[in-house]
Amino acid sequence: LSGITAHICQFIIHLLNSHLPPQLESKSQDVSYSLSILFTTPFTKQEAPIQHEALVHLSHIVVLPDRPCYKFPVLLYSLYLLRQYSQAPKTLLHVLYSTLPSLVQANDPTTTSKVLSIALSIINGASQDSIMASVGVTMVTIIHQHQPRVWQELKKILTDWILRRKSRTFRRRIDLSETGTIKLELAVLTTMRDLCKTRPRECAADVLPMVMSLLQTCQDLSMASLSVLVETICYCTASGLVEPRSIWTICVRYIADFAMDTGIKESKLVIKQLCKFFGIAGKNEDGSEIYMQFKQVLLSDYIQPLLNASNVVNETRSYALMAIAHFPASDIQTVLPEKAGDYLDEVLEINNLDYVPVLAKLMTHELDHMRRGLFKEEGKVIQDVTKTKLGEREHEMGHLLVDLWESAHVAPGLRSGYANAVLHTNEMKREPERSTVPGTTCNILLAIASLINTIQMMIPSFAFSCASRLIELLMKNYITLASSPLSHSAHLMSEEVQFAARFVLGHIATCVISNESLAKSVLDTLLDPENSKKFRNIDTAVDLVQFAKGYAAGHFTATMASWPTKTAGLDALAKKGMYKLLEDCNKPATDISESRALGIMMGWASEINSQDMQEVYWFGKEMLTGYLEGANINKGLLFGATWVCAKGALSDSGVLDQETLQLLESVVAQATVDANLAQHYYHFAVPFAQVSHSQFVHSQEDENAPIFKSLCATHLDLIEKDNQSSHYRIASIFSLGSIFNVNYLSSIYNTEQLVMAAQKYSPIARKPVLDKLMFVAGLTGNRSPVGNLKSGRIAASVCGQVIEATLNLQSGLENEQNHLSNAEHKLMLASASSEPKTLARLNKNTSFIRAVFDRLESASQEELLVLMDSLVATPGPLPAVNWFHPMQQVSSVSESLYTKCLVFASLHASTSLSLTEFLLSQLSSSLDPQKSNHNVHSLIVGETGLGWMLDLAGLTRENAAKNTRRGMSSVTKKTSISDIRLLEMFELYVTRLPDFELEDQRTFLATLALHLPEPKAELDETKTKIVAAIRTVVLRNYIPTLFERDRKDVELIQNAVECGIVDVEQLFESESMETWFVDHLFVKTVMLSQIHRLKRANQPVKWMIDVITRLVAQREKADECWPIVAKVIGEDATVTSDKLSWVIRVLDAFIVVGTTYKEAAATIEYSIGTGLYLILSVLWWQVIPSAGEGVERAGSGYMLSHVVDIAKGTTMQQQVFPQ
Repeated sequence: LSGITAHICQFIIHLLNSHLPPQLESKSQDVSYSLSILFTTPFTKQEAPIQHEALVHLSHIVVLPDRPCYKFPVLLYSLYLLRQYSQAPKTLLHVLYSTLPSLVQANDPTTTSKVLSIALSIINGASQDSIMASVGVTMVTIIHQHQPRVWQELKKILTDWILRRKSRTFRRRIDLSETGTIKLELAVLTTMRDLCKTRPRECAADVLPMVMSLLQTCQDLSMASLSVLVETICYCTASGLVEPRSIWTICVRYIADFAMDTGIKESKLVIKQLCKFFGIAGKNEDGSEIYMQFKQVLLSDYIQPLLNASNVVNETRSYALMAIAHFPASDIQTVLPEKAGDYLDEVLEINNLDYVPVLAKLMTHELDHMRRGLFKEEGKVIQDVTKTKLGEREHEMGHLLVDLWESAHVAPGLRSGYANAVLHTNEMKREPERSTVPGTTCNILLAIASLINTIQMMIPSFAFSCASRLIELLMKNYITLASSPLSHSAHLMSEEVQFAARFVLGHIATCVISNESLAKSVLDTLLDPENSKKFRNIDTAVDLVQFAKGYAAGHFTATMASWPTKTAGLDALAKKGMYKLLEDCNKPATDISESRALGIMMGWASEINSQDMQEVYWFGKEMLTGYLEGANINKGLLFGATWVCAKGALSDSGVLDQETLQLLESVVAQATVDANLAQHYYHFAVPFAQVSHSQFVHSQEDENAPIFKSLCATHLDLIEKDNQSSHYRIASIFSLGSIFNVNYLSSIYNTEQLVMAAQKYSPIARKPVLDKLMFVAGLTGNRSPVGNLKSGRIAASVCGQVIEATLNLQSGLENEQNHLSNAEHKLMLASASSEPKTLARLNKNTSFIRAVFDRLESASQEELLVLMDSLVATPGPLPAVNWFHPMQQVSSVSESLYTKCLVFASLHASTSLSLTEFLLSQLSSSLDPQKSNHNVHSLIVGETGLGWMLDLAGLTRENAAKNTRRGMSSVTKKTSISDIRLLEMFELYVTRLPDFELEDQRTFLATLALHLPEPKAELDETKTKIVAAIRTVVLRNYIPTLFERDRKDVELIQNAVECGIVDVEQLFESESMETWFVDHLFVKTVMLSQIHRLKRANQPVKWMIDVITRLVAQREKADECWPIVAKVIGEDATVTSDKLSWVIRVLDAFIVVGTTYKEAAATIEYSIGTGLYLILSVLWWQVIPSAGEGVERAGSGYMLSHVVDIAKGTTMQQQVFPQ
């Protein structure tokens, strides 16, 4: 076989195999074009589905541009089919509605007139009200879509029908048994509607008068006809042809009244279209008074009855809700109950998802008009307390402290107390001091920890990175010393350095709680049992190392237990640590250090939440009760129990546990007369002072009240004494600090309690107390402390902390009054509060956002669907609130709600730390095989999960849509994810990715590809490193699995290459192309083709030629690879010169094989029928399905001769076909 005979054989074989010829494009050769028409025709005589497909194929071929015109033969053949299949309605309608109209083109008046004449003959040849007449009208309408100039003829048809319709007997009802009449009427009316919908500018001005004429004259229109006419009016109104209020007054009002009078169920079709009109009218932005009154009439007289009527059906209510959702929220609220909660109750009682757009609009309107301060802080009405001169005396005290310190007039025995004090004044110039090596190490560690904890409040992701590195350093060089090269450094083993290392570890570990693996490692270190049985007696001195070890473990477990975004894994970790420490505390006194026991209890007290740590709270009460009953209690546990009970007695809502308060009163009274506890009395007095102050803050009194003066007087009396009761004197000094809002165990303050305390501030009531503290510290009088030096040091330190506490009061109050978030207040507020647990700061009566949030934890599954859809449809940012627990609870109800929670969190996580933590926890849990689910995975590996994570890490998708509310950038706090956390999570996913379903793997890699910049893009150093690390993870952990599992998914392999490889040399490592390209040919061919497509090689064409050469030599093994090569060549060559260049390169590859490999003739002959055939087909023809090896080889010869003809007269003629 050769030449055109070979080409014809291809079509014959497809015909014998019952395959339609392939779809051709305009670049196909004329011979192929003619053969395709010829071999398509036999299929038009098959069964209906095949027949219709063949007719579509035929009509597509004959309208290809720049091809011989075969329209007229196809037109004649279509008429033949109409005659032959006159009794086959499906074939008849397909020819009339599809085949014949498809022959009409705007630049072909001849064919258009012939097809139009066929349609007109159908209309005119049938009876005026026959079914065929309606078919003819529809056919003319379809022709009009191809050729707009037919409009005049179509308009005449419509006008003639309207005249006939109006000329019928007055008030004559339509006979519903005459189906032809009904169908013709609906055909004409739907044609008018479609014209106004698709071509309103050209046709609506002519159609609308026809509609008005019908409505004014014909009183026997059916509900179906009325609904179509109203829909037509809607399209005319939406296009701007007529103003809504005008057309309402002229005709729509009467139709609406008729529909309401007839009955909602009977008028359902008309009401649906009327609601569409109401929506168009409501969306109109006319702000005139008369138009506002018009909208109010629509809402109150027509839409609201459809929502509230007792006989209304859900379908009709849905139409009304669709209409009301188009009105502005301010208009909607006029017909709603006064309270947002009442309306939400109505919505959830009906439980219709069509309420979602309405709720979303109401919440969006609320956000648009919300006071910006409410997005971040607790918005409450604050009294004007500027007249109290809050902090004036404290500022004076601070200046005096600094002046004395800087002038070096401080007595040697008081310097440590003054040094501590000035650190709290915010006025001291920090300068490095000379110190011994252990002391310097201790100071540096504590300073770094403080800095990290401060950063945690502002940039959590950066704090996470810093904390992770410091934890690694501490664990390696300071705490776990066995394997460290520095294990013999003497200063590292000093008590103060070991104290600082453990104390710092317990505090900065709270910055990495979200990383459960790292948190577990730290917890295991902190829970490490004691090796020694020899403990220092706490009466002699506190063992600082043991105390720090216990405090760090207690503080870390308490923080985990009360963490606002606690996952199930974190909760289990917290309970494990808590129970282990409780087990240690219950050991005999000889098995646990008193200092460590005290540290554990005080660590728990620093972050205790009595709801999350009930066991600890009960344990503390049990210790105190045992002491009152005369039991022998470990002193460390006894002292720590007072701190635990005092801090745990006050709930988040400000309710004090009266039972615990009475217990503390009894314990303090007994400790006062217990001589054995005199030197530790401050462990009883100070916690009791704190709980007494909390009780006072939540009372109705201010600092001028007798109750406050009584609190202070008790301790002032003790300070006057300087005898054997000096221990009680010291405790009283500490207690006065607690009464003045000093928190000794934590620097985190509750914002609400800060403001409440500030409102009660009285400089007159505080003055005698401050004067006494200053006198004891040596700040006034003869500037020498009254009593022992220890009292003076402590008094000076307490003065500094009172100054800091007052600054907190002042800053919090100013922010609450002014609703500002300037640079001076940001740090204080950030350290004072995280996201609030409720939206109590929003008005309960008017806030729809608060109403929705409050109902999340009590709603049923069906109600939650409405609430979650509404939240998803509401654009952010939202007011700050802790979403973690509501989302956890809702997501556990059902799979559909789980996916909605993921979508909602992804939309708003950029401005919500709790939603960020929720999503990260779901990303972690989705890796669990027992919890895996395809629907969840498909979300997690797409933009909702992976894409969101990359966005927060700074790898934003190019041209990503940004929906931000204007003016919110300075109010909302942006969240981010650290590079370390991103890489950790990403590596976990890539490691397990091969086990996911193929669709999920494709989605994961496609999402990643959208977020990774091009290799040559200019990035900052940090982003360059993270991008390189991500690509390395893909290259090392995922791409090798493509060979191991011999993947055949082209898109999957291409995306993997795009994400993991930046240069072709990365594929080979130490191998050469000869040794590498011997197996897994399909995977490797796709990889190299993608590298060529992405231009990630110095000479991409060279690599493709190398691939082609090796595929030619592989014979049958390369069959599945050739389509990949042909496709990439077709994409690369778009003009004739490029196509000819590729033909030359491919022929050269065949020549190389012919001169290099054994049995070259058979190899080349085989590859000509496979590889060359596909490449030439892609370049100049459509790819034709397999027709047999011999036929394809012959077809390659035919196509190659065609290429030679194309090359004639060009500079490439000699290269393509040398003489």
